[in-house]
Amino acid sequence: MQVRRHVRLLWQQGVVLERRADELEQFAGRVAHDVLSPLGAVALALDLALRRCGEGDPARKGLERGRQATLRVKRMTDGLLAFARAGASPEPGARAEVHPIIDDLMVELAPVAVELGAELRVEPFAPCAVAASPGVLTSILANLTRNALKYLGDAAVCRVVIRVIDAREAVRIEVEDTGPGVAPALEQMVFEPHVRAQGARVPGLGLGLATVKRLTEAHGGRVGLRTVVGKGSLFWFELPRASSEAAHAPEIGPSSTA
Repeated sequence: MQVRRHVRLLWQQGVVLERRADELEQFAGRVAHDVLSPLGAVALALDLALRRCGEGDPARKGLERGRQATLRVKRMTDGLLAFARAGASPEPGARAEVHPIIDDLMVELAPVAVELGAELRVEPFAPCAVAASPGVLTSILANLTRNALKYLGDAAVCRVVIRVIDAREAVRIEVEDTGPGVAPALEQMVFEPHVRAQGARVPGLGLGLATVKRLTEAHGGRVGLRTVVGKGSLFWFELPRASSEAAHAPEIGPSSTA
């Protein structure tokens, strides 16, 4: 009787997983249609505008920033599409160099930090690579860094620091802020979907940290949080280090799809 019940439970779990994989396939198709198509039109318009701008044109800098932003969005979307189409499994041999991803992200978020009156800093670190696509790593790190900047609030010192740490078989990345910290009641729930601080003034759906957790764990990694109310939070994630074999293969770039 127990064996039969166990077999039935396994079968039901298999049906649920298959249904979820199908839903991910459908989701990937909707994202491809709803995001990538208009994004291509925006990129084309920006390219045309840039061709008409002279080197000294004041509008050129803004257009260049817009073009780089569309490339980042495409890379993130490509990585998430590959993730979804694979039934929530990372691509074999996926590899992302950490330095270029952080450098690229700083180009986008440094002006945001300036507007907020905050310091955004990356501590020096040795070159390293993780076993994930550039799109996935960009999505994880962008979510954590944007979240840290958004929730700095009225702190006396507004600062966000990114650290990359060698964790032997893994690469650990920390994003530390000087904001108000996470309330103790939310610490165990903060990575769950739609969880937001009560009375939060920052717009959002509460899916950023849930996305970080889902992507990190699906790639064999871990996420965590250390926070002190009134003194700030430190969010961290670890991803497996890319194998030496992957180093000799072409890196999965912005145009990769599953």
